[in-house]
Amino acid sequence: EPALAILFQQLAQLMSEHGSTDNVIEILLNEYDVEEEQLRADLKKLIEQLSEKGLLKTDAAETSQAS
Repeated sequence: EPALAILFQQLAQLMSEHGSTDNVIEILLNEYDVEEEQLRADLKKLIEQLSEKGLLKTDAAETSQAS
């Protein structure tokens, strides 16, 4: 799915450049028409799924703070 690949690439780039999920959430809130609570929940779930598959490395303590 091309859209998913683009989203993954954007997420990986934002995480790499900005480090924290809070920073990434702020950027995504400015870019997309989405409620912050929904974005936080969706992003947390996506990060967990990608981490479980070894596709994204995160600082577990930092990720848990974003919930």
